[in-house]
Amino acid sequence: MDDILINASQKKRRDIPQKIAFWDIKALVPFDSKYLSGFVNEKYMVSLKEAHHWSFQKAKEMANSWIRRDIGGDTQRILQSDIKLSDETFKHILLPVYISSYRYSGKEYHFYLNGRTGELSGTRPYSFWKIFFWCFLSLELLPFLHNENTGYW
Repeated sequence: MDDILINASQKKRRDIPQKIAFWDIKALVPFDSKYLSGFVNEKYMVSLKEAHHWSFQKAKEMANSWIRRDIGGDTQRILQSDIKLSDETFKHILLPVYISSYRYSGKEYHFYLNGRTGELSGTRPYSFWKIFFWCFLSLELLPFLHNENTGYW
């Protein structure tokens, strides 16, 4: 188990969506302040001790998941597990996540962008009437899609 990432931001405590949280840790490059030029950014605000505690909890969750997978079956009862980590190190790294939000019809919507891969995740407003009419139209056209000769849709 290697490279457990801990969000060290206090302002942006929201969890980063899983869809954009894939990082090529092997491709890290040394920090250069030019990377942050022109962007609002935040210094890490979580102490090393606190981050270590969180990473150990994540490591325990991962180990218990592996134990359950190795045991197999529908249910397992793990009465005890002993997790020991060795050769622990830490790195302060910056991962480019762009976070923004907007307000539409009185409701706030958030979106996240992985600055390395361009993967986007977020929420957006939906139009009830557009969805309703699309479903209605689809159901109305469904009988016309049936091919009488082959019996296929």
